[in-house]
Amino acid sequence: MLIKFLVTCNYLIISMLMLKKRKCNIDVEFKSKSEGLREAIKDTFKQYFRVLASFVPSVLIITYLIEHGLLDIVENFTGSLLNSLNLSPTILIVAITGLATISGAVGVASGILDKNMLSPNEVLFSLFLAEFLNRIVLYLRKYLPIQLSIFGKIGTKLATSHFIVYEISFLIVMVVWYLFFII
Repeated sequence: MLIKFLVTCNYLIISMLMLKKRKCNIDVEFKSKSEGLREAIKDTFKQYFRVLASFVPSVLIITYLIEHGLLDIVENFTGSLLNSLNLSPTILIVAITGLATISGAVGVASGILDKNMLSPNEVLFSLFLAEFLNRIVLYLRKYLPIQLSIFGKIGTKLATSHFIVYEISFLIVMVVWYLFFII
């Protein structure tokens, strides 16, 4: 919620500066596309099953891998770097899962929290990291190609500027969380 608020504030400030500079006046008209309760329920179930289709397999696979030594492999590979930052290598399990799906990362994080493998603050930090990394994947896989195909060169600029503003805002929140709740 805080990240979306920061991103929105950044956009408002940038937009106001651009509009003042160009002396533009824009009329905005909002139209509702409500199709009734039945369509809303259908859309809700479609979204639910879409999330479920990615959530369940990713949680099952990662849980299986954790129980069969994935944590030992991650610890051996990244242990010294993360220990110097006062972080547990287990954080990377959630972050790596988040590359594929945030809902899967949430499921894995809840299992890690239930087993007391990480503190609640470390779990939240790992979810922040997962979201940060997932945005990079979404930008490259979804947002950039869509904007490029619809708007051409300006679409690339739009998608990239949105990505940069969002990631910088999110990075600020992550650093603050790390400094106040992890160290």
